[in-house]
Amino acid sequence: MRWRDQDIIDSGFEWVAGGMRAEFPAQVSSFVPLGFAAYARLLHPLSCTDSAGDEVWLRWADAARALGADVHRQMQLVAILSRPSGQDLRTSPPERRVPAGSWESQIPELASILGRHTSTPDDCYFAFWEGNSAFDDIAPETPKLTIQGMRFFVVKGPVVNASSPFHGLSPTLWWPQDRAWLVATPDDFPCTYVGGDAKCIADISRSRIFEALPALPSDPVSAQSDTRNWIVDRPG
Repeated sequence: MRWRDQDIIDSGFEWVAGGMRAEFPAQVSSFVPLGFAAYARLLHPLSCTDSAGDEVWLRWADAARALGADVHRQMQLVAILSRPSGQDLRTSPPERRVPAGSWESQIPELASILGRHTSTPDDCYFAFWEGNSAFDDIAPETPKLTIQGMRFFVVKGPVVNASSPFHGLSPTLWWPQDRAWLVATPDDFPCTYVGGDAKCIADISRSRIFEALPALPSDPVSAQSDTRNWIVDRPG
């Protein structure tokens, strides 16, 4: 599926902003509405280059172990990489305990799981942040979803379209008509948050495709919130 500018819709998404909380520092509930029975954080694999010059993808847990960082529920990638080990994982990745692919390659599996946990898999919304220059040619009067001062273009289609880019970009938010779950990948974040019922989140967590951790709406999301790995007095 290739989205077109004329696919942008102007209604059906007002509830999303109402369920989020403008907390500072930001929390999970800043990106996923309150009210879901369970939440998960899906960690995007780190892109590295092996000795043969090939791109490989590294899970956070493998990166943490290689750098002597703690593996725990609220670990943050920037905090893990802040460890002064002298090892550059991006050019010298360690042995991987669990093979991983890019986050983009994992989206179809997530869509497949989520499609089984909604009564409206053919009616889903996909929101794309308008701030990217890729959208500069869209008319400024085009309808948008506004969340905490940020505006998004919204299109609608089946859940399998979650991996379909719009102007070359993946959706920041996506959810079904029946509001059974919501997926959020905040701009420039190395992870994705999902809210849904307990069985939905359990099915995601059981999949070997993802590196998934349980989350709470009140969990902080900054690198500094990983107090077990963040180096306060970093050298240089």
